[in-house]
Amino acid sequence: MIKAAFSFLLFLCAALPASADIRVDRVEKVGREIVRAFNERDDKGFFIVVDIDALGQRVVQGMQLSPTDQKSFLEGFRQGGAKNMVLTLFKALDSSQGTVRFLRVVPPSKVLVRFDLGGQGYDYYEFIVQPDVNGGLRAVDWFQLSRGALVSQAVGALAQLMIAPSPELLRSLFGLKTVDKAIVEQMQGISLKQREGRYAEALAEMERLPDPIANSRVMLQTRVGTASMAKLDDAYRSALGQLAKRYGEDPSAAFLLLDHYFFERQTDKILEAVTIIEKRVGVDGVTRLFRANANMMAGRYDEAVKSAQESIRLEPDLLDSYYSLAEGYLGQKKYPEVVSTLSGAGAKFGLVFDRAEFAKDPRYAELMKSAAFRKWLPK
Repeated sequence: MIKAAFSFLLFLCAALPASADIRVDRVEKVGREIVRAFNERDDKGFFIVVDIDALGQRVVQGMQLSPTDQKSFLEGFRQGGAKNMVLTLFKALDSSQGTVRFLRVVPPSKVLVRFDLGGQGYDYYEFIVQPDVNGGLRAVDWFQLSRGALVSQAVGALAQLMIAPSPELLRSLFGLKTVDKAIVEQMQGISLKQREGRYAEALAEMERLPDPIANSRVMLQTRVGTASMAKLDDAYRSALGQLAKRYGEDPSAAFLLLDHYFFERQTDKILEAVTIIEKRVGVDGVTRLFRANANMMAGRYDEAVKSAQESIRLEPDLLDSYYSLAEGYLGQKKYPEVVSTLSGAGAKFGLVFDRAEFAKDPRYAELMKSAAFRKWLPK
């Protein structure tokens, strides 16, 4: 499953010139440096390869600000907002013991990376790389799959709502006839609570907003991410349910809604969503793992085993795929294969399996009676 851990980025593609000669190896070098900076929590290194001034300009393009306010926003973004955004990502990686993985260059000038966040799930980021004025290459924006949008668009939309929520903007965005001062102050209070890490309080305020705002797509996505950060599972599921009800037909919401489909055991919806995701980011070990788990849930064990095997072939170091493969073999009642998969994973990843843990789960009763299991973990 996904866990939309990164949706909270909200609070805080332009094409290259046709004449630009950008070699794939140079683009890859930028991507690998971005990944290194994330994994080493090196914010200074990150800002060497990511052009924050260019990103800030892309953010304000979508905001209804006066020239004076644009200048003020860009100054604040340059001096603190951008760094806080990246440090928040570092914090999320730290809290989940997460890592970032380089996947590939998307020709001619994009870099695809994946955030692996342990129990918080996964997310994909596609960085747009462009030449700078000095002839080098730097990233100027990135597409976040769980948001279904560029970060410049997401930050601009939420900044407009949370930082400068004028009555005119709120009326035009949400079709409100009237907007009083209390709503404007409420939006600003939510922003403050988000920045201070008071996620449960921020979520409670979001849920008290008028319906057109509380159940808008941008606010529902923010509610999903905030509930995840607050570790409020019921609120997380509720916000996902509302998002699915109102925006489930939008392909750009497919990734974020995967958790909802798993919760509701809507296996066909999961597989439809994974197909949409693979069209955007390609096939990797994680997307095949999603397919394996969906087929397992539906009792299609042959398909589950095939997808898990493909996941392992693509990414041999993805531990969850070995567990899914073992579960698939368990469904097929192929007990020697269950044992060989788990024992192999144990050797590869330094895991120790305890017979007593298997005994706690009735699903493993027949497995434990098999000769293969008794030889592997004798009494």
